[in-house]
Amino acid sequence: MSPVSNYSTERRAAFWILAAAALLLFLPVAKTLFFAVTTAAVAHPLKERLRRLFRRPERTRAHLFATLGAMAAVFLLGGALVAATVVVVVLDFETLREFVTSVAGEMDRFARSLSPKAPDLSAEAMRLVQVAADYAYGVARATGALLLHVLVFTLALYGFLRHGPKALAAVRDAAGERIWKTLSPLLRRAHDVLYAVYFVHLVTALATFVLALGFFRAVGFSNVLFWALICALLQLVPFLGPTLVMAAVAAWCFYKGRTTEGVLILAAGYPVVCAAPDFLLRPVLMGRHARVNAALLWIGFFAGVASAGVFGFVAGPVLTTLTAEAARTPSP
Repeated sequence: MSPVSNYSTERRAAFWILAAAALLLFLPVAKTLFFAVTTAAVAHPLKERLRRLFRRPERTRAHLFATLGAMAAVFLLGGALVAATVVVVVLDFETLREFVTSVAGEMDRFARSLSPKAPDLSAEAMRLVQVAADYAYGVARATGALLLHVLVFTLALYGFLRHGPKALAAVRDAAGERIWKTLSPLLRRAHDVLYAVYFVHLVTALATFVLALGFFRAVGFSNVLFWALICALLQLVPFLGPTLVMAAVAAWCFYKGRTTEGVLILAAGYPVVCAAPDFLLRPVLMGRHARVNAALLWIGFFAGVASAGVFGFVAGPVLTTLTAEAARTPSP
């Protein structure tokens, strides 16, 4: 039994007051801590599997090396995602600008054929691309602050991976049995959402990258790495993202007069690169977590990103799903 389980009401009140004070103090890095705790929640099963590989899994050394192994996997995946974004937005900026303006120009002509007063989509698309590039360069200039957040994330991730179960048990005992009965199903559903957002999306995006790399090479595209990265990054928005990118690439091919490639992308590219990961791989990876409502994920993604940027990409789906779960969870 945890020592906190014997706390009096006054001691529990002090616990929550101090927790609230710590939250206020660490508010500037609250988003970083949020990413650390949610990442740890998803990576903890991996850490436990690594720990059981040791001859004596209960020993401190096994916990230490398993924690470091899980952290290495997290940073490997995160580094790959950051590198892909840098390649698309910074190193291949000219290709990205040509692609976006070409697609927007075709849409602009179509819109003006319907209404002469339609807005200039080409100019708006160019503005959005420039905003994205300026944001990337701004992040690069803020390297010092970024390194501080990375350090906080690393230390917090280690702490949550190493001592997460003990911390959760302490919170459970401090909350009390009645409150915990309400929180427990919400936390389970939050873990399902985090599993879908982090693990399933990243693995599906990786599969999309591999398939897109082979497909665009077979079709004859010159910059296959760029197009494969575009498909992989937009795969992070499930179902809708891949459909939009393939439609946009096909439109770009038709705009460039590459009709054969455009037809191939619509006829073979979408089923192979987009539909297969979404409708075959994703359900297998979700497994027992398949209770997550896709519509709630979509609402959370778009509303979260529009409201809070990258932070909302994770927090949005969690909040929308937990709100729906709380509405149908009976009182204890």
